[in-house]
Amino acid sequence: MASECEQDFEELKEKIDVLLQGIELYNPENASTFEAYVEAQVALNKYDFRANLSLLKLYQFDPPRVNDQITLKILLKAIANMPYPDFLICKSLMDKEFCDCIQQEDLMGVFRIHYLLEVCQFEEAWQTIDQMQYLIYKIEGFDAAVRNYIGHVVASTFANVPRDTMCQLLGGISVAVLNEMAATRKWQVTSNQVFFPGHEDNVKSKNIKEVLNFEKVAAALI
Repeated sequence: MASECEQDFEELKEKIDVLLQGIELYNPENASTFEAYVEAQVALNKYDFRANLSLLKLYQFDPPRVNDQITLKILLKAIANMPYPDFLICKSLMDKEFCDCIQQEDLMGVFRIHYLLEVCQFEEAWQTIDQMQYLIYKIEGFDAAVRNYIGHVVASTFANVPRDTMCQLLGGISVAVLNEMAATRKWQVTSNQVFFPGHEDNVKSKNIKEVLNFEKVAAALI
């Protein structure tokens, strides 16, 4: 069954790739094909930013055609691809008329999740994610993608953090799940700390030498 779904996805992807290369990209009648492709991405944990962005552009030029549930799924998939700026690019296409076509509480909730992740308010982000599970449960792999992003940010920022704090930042996961994540990322988990090898390379200071040519400076001052 899984292989059949994968095959169907690949066939749909080929059809989308053809649309993306020609004038049919701008045909609003193809919106339903793009929408089916979004649903397939959601179900199979796949991602095609260019195709999703193309669908948002179709909606942008024809707001009555906006499918609010598909739009929310596109935004959630973009959040799952952080730290890449996909979400902000998608959001830039959504003017007031576009946004008014979407249930406001849902849209603001999705916007809030992105904002909280972006400003590293991770525990608050998980609270909002929990409150919006009625939408997010449909996005295969969403929680894991958010954990990957948070793990990347924390490991790039700190040399080590308390083990229990790391579990909370990652959504209240168990130590066993933390150990599984650590094993694939070469983190070192002790009884009370998580260490991030290679952190020194990220924060290593550099000597910056500035060479000023006196003749050029003098010419600029005259």
